[in-house]
Amino acid sequence: MRQIRILFLLALWMISGSVLSVQTTNILILHSYSQEYPWTKNQHQGFVQALSAKSPGPIQFSTEYLDTKRRTLSDSYSRFFAEYLQKKYAGYTPDIIYLTDDAAFQFAEHYLAGVFPDAPLFFSGVNDYDVQTRLNGDRRITGVFEDKEVGVNIDLLGLMEPSMKEILILGDASYTYDAIKRTILEELTHHSDITATFIAENRIERVVDILKPRTERYLFLTTLGEMRDNRGQTLLLSDSIRQIVQAGDFIVLSLEDSYLVDGVLGGYVTSGVHQGEAAAQLVINYLASEGRKLDRPVLTSPNSYMFNQHELERLQLVLPEDLAESVSIINLPSTFYQRNYKAIVALAIAGGVFLLCMLSIFLYIFFRKNRQINNHLGVLSSQSVELQIARDRLAQAQNIANMGYWEWNILTGDLYWSDEIYSLFSINRESFSASYQAFLGFIHPADRQIVEEGVRLSVEQDIPYDVLHRIVRPSGEIKFVREIGRVERDAGGQAVKMIGAVQDVTALKLAEKSLIEKTAYLDSILSSTNTVGIVAIDNDLNINYYNSTAEQVFEMAPEQVMGVNLGAIHHALGVKTPMLERALEIARKEGEFRFSMEQNLNGKEGLRYIDSRISPIWNRDQELLGYLLLSEDVTEYKRSAAIIERQANFDPLTELPNRRLLLDRLTQVLAQSKRHGHIGALLFFDLDNFKTINDSLGHPVGDELLKQVASRMKAALREEDTVSRLGGDEFVILVSEIDDDTNEAIDVVQSLAEKIRLSISEPYLIQERHLHVTPSIGIALFPMGDESPTDLLRAADTAMYRAKDSGRNAIRFFLPSMQLAADERLKIMNDLQRAEKLHELKVYFQPQIDASGRVIGAEALLRWDHPERGFISPEEFIPLAEESRQIISIGTWVLAYTLEQFKRYQKEIPQLSMNRIAVNVSPVQFRQHDFAFTVEQTLAEVGVDPKFLTLEVTEGMLIDDLDSTIEKMEKLKKIGVRFSIDDFGTGYSSLAYLKRMPLDEIKIDRSFVKDVPEDPSDAKIVETILTMARQLGLEAIAEGVERVEELDFLTQRGCQLFQGYHFARPMAADAFFEFLQDRSPITIISASASL
Repeated sequence: MRQIRILFLLALWMISGSVLSVQTTNILILHSYSQEYPWTKNQHQGFVQALSAKSPGPIQFSTEYLDTKRRTLSDSYSRFFAEYLQKKYAGYTPDIIYLTDDAAFQFAEHYLAGVFPDAPLFFSGVNDYDVQTRLNGDRRITGVFEDKEVGVNIDLLGLMEPSMKEILILGDASYTYDAIKRTILEELTHHSDITATFIAENRIERVVDILKPRTERYLFLTTLGEMRDNRGQTLLLSDSIRQIVQAGDFIVLSLEDSYLVDGVLGGYVTSGVHQGEAAAQLVINYLASEGRKLDRPVLTSPNSYMFNQHELERLQLVLPEDLAESVSIINLPSTFYQRNYKAIVALAIAGGVFLLCMLSIFLYIFFRKNRQINNHLGVLSSQSVELQIARDRLAQAQNIANMGYWEWNILTGDLYWSDEIYSLFSINRESFSASYQAFLGFIHPADRQIVEEGVRLSVEQDIPYDVLHRIVRPSGEIKFVREIGRVERDAGGQAVKMIGAVQDVTALKLAEKSLIEKTAYLDSILSSTNTVGIVAIDNDLNINYYNSTAEQVFEMAPEQVMGVNLGAIHHALGVKTPMLERALEIARKEGEFRFSMEQNLNGKEGLRYIDSRISPIWNRDQELLGYLLLSEDVTEYKRSAAIIERQANFDPLTELPNRRLLLDRLTQVLAQSKRHGHIGALLFFDLDNFKTINDSLGHPVGDELLKQVASRMKAALREEDTVSRLGGDEFVILVSEIDDDTNEAIDVVQSLAEKIRLSISEPYLIQERHLHVTPSIGIALFPMGDESPTDLLRAADTAMYRAKDSGRNAIRFFLPSMQLAADERLKIMNDLQRAEKLHELKVYFQPQIDASGRVIGAEALLRWDHPERGFISPEEFIPLAEESRQIISIGTWVLAYTLEQFKRYQKEIPQLSMNRIAVNVSPVQFRQHDFAFTVEQTLAEVGVDPKFLTLEVTEGMLIDDLDSTIEKMEKLKKIGVRFSIDDFGTGYSSLAYLKRMPLDEIKIDRSFVKDVPEDPSDAKIVETILTMARQLGLEAIAEGVERVEELDFLTQRGCQLFQGYHFARPMAADAFFEFLQDRSPITIISASASL
């Protein structure tokens, strides 16, 4: 019995020793999504359960969630999360990091190495197969790829539904979806008979709206984790799928097992559990290799067939026979046990009660007899129990102390060992012949002489035996032991016996060795730190550690500081003793004290900045041992920050304050003005016609001009005033504390603005060219009330535009009425945006008549029928449309609509005399690089011969970038398009450019026509225009003909074409159609004939 107990205790000791020797593996798990997301839960479950079942040793898991279904994995969020990990896991080193899905992998690639640089990475659920190319050569990363194998599902569904030709593929527009889509597109190249439509949207309401009208029957679900409602709330996966299923009569196939809910058929799906299990197997293989080898990534996604029985029955689909055995079916019909569960349970309970009663009777009889037997045996064993207790207590004490007892009979050579020594030496008592020589055979060869010498001295000289040495177990394992003993002698003084104890001190020696190694390692780290100076100070403030970086930071050699009191050094640097004592007191109370120093050390490189912090060092009993000073030279950082600060607040071209700095200063000045009642001013400058100089002479010239303008502005201002550049050719001057009286302030600002206007208007010499530029200046005084800096800037801007409207090179003060006009202008611009969408814009047609009275053409005129204000004049809304560039889309529509109506007139009115249709072209529209292409394409799409189209352009547009203008006109002339100058004589009329232009027609402006019978000057201008047109071979058409007298004058001077109210007002398309159906020529009645 005693031998069995000893063997049991020995086995238990060996097992416990082996368990203690196995090191715990620390695994950090980083999930892309939240812990509620089913796919994430499944991967986590598969990974953890597989590792727990197969791992060779204990595992400690730590889990974090990026939650990227709710948060975008931006750079700022990634940096924040990396800092969070660094702080939370300070001092923690994972042996392995497990990543799930693409977001976590992307985060790990860019940020995790900075937190845990040495840990190998294992991943699963990654859809982006491009990752393979980035993994080549990286022995730290492996994992399991996820492949949404739509091709397998298409093949399977093709067997079950041969009519399938069109499919929908739905996802949440996430990074994961993009990776899945690339894989699916590649797979679809093998299924040319299938037409796939991809729907990427993360708003569930828009998804439902898109799906409702779709006629496709087959819908594939990819990834839906980032679905949100209109409030931006992330939906539960089940809610998203339910709304998708209800959006139409689809056969819904899932590419992921977590999507198999009611209404989803299933398919060949990816499995989160299988992904986690496959990743766990890679980890197990890695641990088995003792961290020396990582398996290659698993490229084949561990997918499986899974179907919903309810959907198979509802759709009357039958699975292929060769798949029936390998398919997992959910929602199977209930079994006999499930249908009769309650009855079976009730019967089992009744049977159990009966058996329990029978067992109770049997046990009662059995224990009664057993108690009688035990009473007799108890008396016999009570005496041996006390003896065994004493022995057990001794054995337990020795076991706890890892100690065994031995006796050596010096005369006979016999040796006795306790059980604990046999266990320590890892040998069996039965197979070992105990003797002193046998004992020496277990001593490490290098230590045998020490042991023998210790025994000899103890026997011969009675010196206590106390030796530390190594033993070698039969397995080759080495243990450290300490032996102590003493010699017993007979009456004659002869040594007869030696007794002692041996203790296992392996753990102590290993701990001592580890401490030495860690101390050396730490010292190496502290010495190699190249950015932070580290200084250790004892409790008396004497320096006892000083690394090489500290030598560079403080420019003091170790021999100058080691053993020196910190107070003396600080005193030399100008730090007073009370300040040092206060800093140490704060450090003791709060854990650290941070401070900065500005030093001109040894006069080198100017002023240097040093950031420092001092922290107390406590022992385990919270007794102060000293302090640790960490210092870093941040001079370069400070200089870089100053550069960045300047770049953020100053314009790089002119080195003037930018909008940000202007608003900051304006905020301060406005607050002071309101507080003290001083009047200030904001002057908004815009350079007139700067764009023409910049475009024609190039940006280098324009940039130099802006710099010289800025220089002139600065020269005209006081030191406390601010001149800033907002961008382009816009400058703003902030003048503070002008006067307390408004009238005086207006005079001062008017004088200053005029002074700057005259200075800017002076000629500039740039690249041997004399250039001229003038400013339009808007001024807003403040304070006006409760206005904000932005309000003031807008007011000055409004006044500047009023200066431009008044003819440029002018100065205007802001008035409240200007703001009302600006607000009204903005309202019209907003209404115009709506008007285009609501078809409030109309095209009217005004006929053009020849001398015989025939309708030979018409001009398309744009009208706006506002629902509240009625018809708005084109002079009012066209400039706004040009400013907002809305004129481009409006002009394209007008051209297409006009051509469609002209084609209709040609088709439905036989023998139509009208052979031209004129459309006005805005300068903004004409300057588009694709203008000629747009006209050509519109003509082709509508089907109208280009020879019938006349484009009316203005004189100002023709001289702006003349070469480009001629190029576009000639391109359109080649296909037959005609060109006419609208409002001729009101702009920059010049024979020089008229000769170069490929023109066909001149339109005499109505401002000259209306007064020709009475005004000799207008009459002379019109005669000149008609003569010039004949000499250049151009047709001339007089517009705005309203009276017979005007018509008579024009016909007598040879004008052949007319347009105006005298013949007809502009008409809507249908009214003009009726007008054209009356084919009778219009009678040309002259004033003389009427007499």
